[in-house]
Amino acid sequence: MIETNCEEIEAGVLLAQGTVLEIRDDGYAVACREDILLCMRSAGCLIDPAIEDKVLVSLENIENGSSYVLTVLERARKETPVSLTLHENAVLIAGPDMIAINGRRSIVLQTKGNVTTTADRIDMHAREGRWMVRSLSMMGLRMESFWTECQNTASHVKNIFITQIQHLVNSHRHVEGLDETHASNIRLIASETLSGSGRSINHTASDIVKIDGRKIHLG
Repeated sequence: MIETNCEEIEAGVLLAQGTVLEIRDDGYAVACREDILLCMRSAGCLIDPAIEDKVLVSLENIENGSSYVLTVLERARKETPVSLTLHENAVLIAGPDMIAINGRRSIVLQTKGNVTTTADRIDMHAREGRWMVRSLSMMGLRMESFWTECQNTASHVKNIFITQIQHLVNSHRHVEGLDETHASNIRLIASETLSGSGRSINHTASDIVKIDGRKIHLG
């Protein structure tokens, strides 16, 4: 029984201040004057007690010594992150200049309005990802993308570039309908073989048609 620093609020119920000595799987070891109590955490204690924190303890039954940590009165170290266990495996952690949300199964952000994120740098790590948006707009100065396998499917695609450079090992393109290119000048360079085949091939020039080679085979 605690005889000092206690206030009796009901018959057999006492409130006392104590210091957390140890965090155990079954509760907290709290020192109250000369006594060391094993306290369970009350449902209303949001902040997770840390070692050497000053806490408020409730002794609900003096006979069997059952006690609860009601709340944290004072942190032992101001730099210690504040941890709020909202539910099993759902923890909100706030430290100096940081906030972390841990949810073992899922984290959901839902609103009918806007969600705005502003940061100097954003890192995302996931085993799988899925985006579903009606309209997407991206603006930036530079983008790098690295994929082992990539597949794009779209009904209509329009790309506008000042300069486009591609370095490919092999390139295959299948077009069922018309494949048309508009350019001021077109140059095709092959270090080995340049070949073209079709049921009908038409080459038309308004000025000059030139075929040059060491050997020319027609027919």
